Amino acid sequence: DIHSPNDLWHVLKESRDVGSVTSIDRFDLESFTAHMLNMDNNGQFRQKLLRAGYFMSNQQWDMFEAGSVDPCHRLLMLKFVHLLDDAGYSVEKMSGTKTSVHIGQFSTDHAIATSRMRSEHRSRFHGSNTL
Repeated sequence: DIHSPNDLWHVLKESRDVGSVTSIDRFDLESFTAHMLNMDNNGQFRQKLLRAGYFMSNQQWDMFEAGSVDPCHRLLMLKFVHLLDDAGYSVEKMSGTKTSVHIGQFSTDHAIATSRMRSEHRSRFHGSNTL
């Protein structure tokens, strides 16, 4: 469970899975995207699309990926936890509610900086076509 920015960081660092399949009582994502899922021959799109991070028990992060997270994205995640705390909400209080967070963020600084690194120093999560 994530109760503080430190808890969030430890979950990321330890690569604990705190994600889950989007439940139909939150959003009928499967019906909404059926036209795309019907074309998904190997099932990978379905797996990626239908899993998300909720205030439940586990979220999917790789500890090596946590080290390569864009600092702006990491700060945004920490700020969200602070906003919850400041509003008087805990993870336990939010668990099971129909609550979601939608954020649009554009930041290529980190991607540009890491693309200039020698390939042996880049994270395995930074692919050649990420810019």
